[in-house]
Amino acid sequence: MTRPKRETEKVEDLVWKDLAPYIILALLEKEPLHGYGVKKKILELSHAKMGSTTIYAIIYSLMKLGLVEGVWQDRRKVYKLTDKGKYVLDISRKAISQTITA
Repeated sequence: MTRPKRETEKVEDLVWKDLAPYIILALLEKEPLHGYGVKKKILELSHAKMGSTTIYAIIYSLMKLGLVEGVWQDRRKVYKLTDKGKYVLDISRKAISQTITA
């Protein structure tokens, strides 16, 4: 039995929001991005509806943990992964991989 599209989209949005901190770390591993760039990439990958407020709140919490740092470039703040952020992302990938294959 297939689920109605609307219900499936709600589940997808929930999963993406739960995984958002890890997704943001992975995006910033590839390249430094400003907040709108993060939002745009998430939308391209998932079509999940995630507001700017949510994205910035996650970025700021990652900054407080020392996983991400922001640097002003022109008139935008560009976020990049710290060494600690790379380490946490690596551990997270391994934990997820081990859990899924278990």
